[in-house]
Amino acid sequence: MSRYGMPSKIPGDEYVLHMDAETAQIVARACELYARVRCGQFEEIQHLTVWPQGEKDPTFCERIQKCRESLEFAKKAAFPELNGPGHSYGVGKFRDSDTAWNVYQAVRYIMAWHEHPEGGYTVNFREPLKYSDAPMPRCEVRDGNLEWRECFIDPKTGELVNTDAAVEKFEKKYGGK
Repeated sequence: MSRYGMPSKIPGDEYVLHMDAETAQIVARACELYARVRCGQFEEIQHLTVWPQGEKDPTFCERIQKCRESLEFAKKAAFPELNGPGHSYGVGKFRDSDTAWNVYQAVRYIMAWHEHPEGGYTVNFREPLKYSDAPMPRCEVRDGNLEWRECFIDPKTGELVNTDAAVEKFEKKYGGK
């Protein structure tokens, strides 16, 4: 059983989320934060909470210092074996962290190519590397003109797949565009 009181594994079942671009970006950032904190990168909490408020706040430096000290204390309590700032676990230590990182990569990748089909030079355009033994997530993009495109990352090649066959499969499954 999972911690939510439901069976933790149901073979063949998939969960599908439909969300707008802003929500997808938040989901990607949440998965990135989860993966990083799970591996001991507690300073990411500070980046999410204190930094966006800006350096113009007169209490900024004091708050950054307090936050840094508190997070270092929490990190030592959670992971006593990680000594020193910047020390963390990497890929392969925790399956759930690796799976969250896969979700983050998949959403980041599909959004980058959807929003900038000409490509780019940031890490967002690199094909995601699969870190977990869980299936690589698939993303569907619904364009503003209401045409569906099913896009997914081929687990064998790591390539983004967006084909007419995928569109036909979607239309057959969901009854049209």
